[in-house]
Amino acid sequence: MPITLSETQEQLRRCEGTKVKVLTVAGKLYEGKLRAVDERFNVFLEDCFELRPEGKTHGPVERKDVSSVFIRGDMAMAVAPIDGTKHVDRKKAARAVHPLPSAHTE
Repeated sequence: MPITLSETQEQLRRCEGTKVKVLTVAGKLYEGKLRAVDERFNVFLEDCFELRPEGKTHGPVERKDVSSVFIRGDMAMAVAPIDGTKHVDRKKAARAVHPLPSAHTE
């Protein structure tokens, strides 16, 4: 059964057509225009770049043109609009819908 994240989905749908950054579980950062998002948090970006530091140091950012990218919902950690509005964190949203069991039991 897919996790239903109606509030998170609505936030993402409002971002459709705007530029966003997406951080993946693998540590890759993509910047592009959000074309589509579905109920499973799958994200499709167009006019996209993969952003990564050169080598393993914190230095200049290398931009690799990847044209478009599809990111599966379980691989996307966070989506942040470039205009600076609040980002959408998939894990926090999932915990809000399906909270982790409490250490304190009644």
